[in-house]
Amino acid sequence: MVKYILVDVHGVLTQGDERKKFLLEMADKYNIDYDKHNSIWINYVNSLDKKIESSNKYIKKFNQIFNTNFSVDQYFKMFLDQIVPNQELLEKLNSLKKYPVCIVSDNLIDLSHGLNKIFGPIFESYQKFYSHDFGLTKSEGLLKKVLEKLKVDPQDCLFIDDSPKNMEAAKSLGIKALLFENNQKLFTELNNFLN
Repeated sequence: MVKYILVDVHGVLTQGDERKKFLLEMADKYNIDYDKHNSIWINYVNSLDKKIESSNKYIKKFNQIFNTNFSVDQYFKMFLDQIVPNQELLEKLNSLKKYPVCIVSDNLIDLSHGLNKIFGPIFESYQKFYSHDFGLTKSEGLLKKVLEKLKVDPQDCLFIDDSPKNMEAAKSLGIKALLFENNQKLFTELNNFLN
């Protein structure tokens, strides 16, 4: 029986294209090479998500590479400005009153701090488990930590994510998992699963 619904943020509770929009805006406004910027982001994001690498160090390197002078706040505010909540899914989750929702996200601290403001009161009420708080991503053990913190058995949780890699991590622990592709497919699967 499901006791908790565990939900990813980027690509599930958002439209999922925020990184692309952010990189395009940086290319358009500041003439920062899209591919090079994307490559740097990909090389650093795992360490930033686990708080192994500091945002200050990342921005310092970014500024050196692109001969810019961004602060950490300026840089990540531009990223946060691209996030559009998946309002339809938030409303659906809110309607499932009997199932507490927990956020489980590979997310760096500078982005996670801005999410409550973007998503509003419903999101603020969710319990949150971020990779930067545990030094682990979902595929490296964050999901196991979530189970320990919630004091629940794996089969008592339903996990929703857009990453097949994270699906496998959940299933290996015995957590029921649904791969997010779009709202309508997920709503059908949720109705079948929870009824």
